[in-house]
Amino acid sequence: MSGLLFGLALLVLVPVIWVMSKDKLLKSEEIARILSESLSPKHIEVKDESHLHSRGQESHFNVTVVSEQFNGLNRVQRSQKVYQLLDVFFKQGLHALTQSCLTPEEWTAGARGTDSPSCISKKNTK
Repeated sequence: MSGLLFGLALLVLVPVIWVMSKDKLLKSEEIARILSESLSPKHIEVKDESHLHSRGQESHFNVTVVSEQFNGLNRVQRSQKVYQLLDVFFKQGLHALTQSCLTPEEWTAGARGTDSPSCISKKNTK
């Protein structure tokens, strides 16, 4: 009987563990999906830069988004728009998001994404 219970437990737990690990591995893709669906970007790039920082996995991202929806908005308004879309990730532990929110005209003129700042706590751990 205990073997049957163990087998049933595995049938329940293994899919749950797989789904949890799958979701964790795809956070950058989920960020890209949300921004793509909401902003219809001409270009999007999402980099997981967590390995450069001391807070752990999937806590630091660098996003470059090129969208016509940024036309007429200043840098703060563009950033606010992205923060609103990704609010759920901040509630789940996202610590830092470097953003480059560009119009297609700015992108065509040669503007590109910015580098993330260095992590002070990571420097102090060396």
